[in-house]
Amino acid sequence: MSKFLQYQLLAILTLATAWVIIAWKQDSNPNNHKIELGRMLFYDPILSKNNTIACASCHKQEFAFSDTVRFSKGIFGKTISRNAMSLVNLKWQKRFFWDGRASSLEEQVLSPIVHPKEMGEDLERLVQKLSKHPKYPALFKKAFDLPKIDTNQISSALSSFLRSIISMNSPIDKIFEDPKNRTMDEHTNQSSEKSDLLVMKNLLENSLNSQTLFLKSALLQKKGKVDYSDRSMLVFVVCIQCHDKNFLGDPGLMKNNGLESVLKDKGLGAITHNKKDEGLFKVPTLRNIFKTPPYMHDGRFKTIDEVLDFYSTGIQDHPNLDPLLKESGKPIQFNLTKREKEEIKEFLLLAQDDSLFTSKKFSNPFLSK
Repeated sequence: MSKFLQYQLLAILTLATAWVIIAWKQDSNPNNHKIELGRMLFYDPILSKNNTIACASCHKQEFAFSDTVRFSKGIFGKTISRNAMSLVNLKWQKRFFWDGRASSLEEQVLSPIVHPKEMGEDLERLVQKLSKHPKYPALFKKAFDLPKIDTNQISSALSSFLRSIISMNSPIDKIFEDPKNRTMDEHTNQSSEKSDLLVMKNLLENSLNSQTLFLKSALLQKKGKVDYSDRSMLVFVVCIQCHDKNFLGDPGLMKNNGLESVLKDKGLGAITHNKKDEGLFKVPTLRNIFKTPPYMHDGRFKTIDEVLDFYSTGIQDHPNLDPLLKESGKPIQFNLTKREKEEIKEFLLLAQDDSLFTSKKFSNPFLSK
């Protein structure tokens, strides 16, 4: 690893980890009854108008609570206009939906219920259905200790369950948490997986000025003076400037990543009607990404390889293109080699949490009983 990386990059992991710990501590102790009620509601098609579609119909646990099709289908087979996002680690997020129109989970969870193409239910009618149900009144009473069910309780229960879906048990998490690895450097003679983890750990721990890094890597790339390993890691550092150092996804900012020069979907701009917001979409998590194809807000890319091909040579110019993806005012082209793409995929695989896909605490309660 070059002296540039060793001395110019500093403290990203420390700052990011501190942020996560603070957020975790600030989150109040969850009500287990509320979470369990939310889990039941999440898997119950009673939330839809015709009792056929549940939240879990489009957000499947085995796929990191995302869907495997480009556009999911709601009630009566109606096609939804955007790809279903993964629902992990939402407790740290500040904006919801691809266009960022919801600022809280409590607001977000009710929208699919009433959306005519998704679940198409009227909230007052839903309250009546749940109130007449043989089991739900007692469960709501146990969770909230209130005499009647209302929409606020439905929203709160669903939100509590979603906040409980934490994915932080990947190889990269384990290497960061292991105190024995804090004093080890990238020249360790351990197994290849362990060595890769430590290289990534050192890279992240020593990373600070991402924009300088980005420009430096772009210039060196043009001169051909960076070997593939250093360069692919530099590109990966650029990736996590938007996708977050803890692989959680950017918690609040919206980005235009150059998918189109002429927009088919204005994203945040369609909500705010501000030209500067056009083409801005929520940044998704990189965790479990091999389980969540297809990719982008419209599911245009079927594979990780297609995504890497896009960032390699396909970034389009747009007035709102994120500055990290520009050089001298024009879209950057990373021109990744096949070997570099494979190495970046190996890094991404380190953020896969296999325990998430089978954890009983997130599973369908109607099947586990």
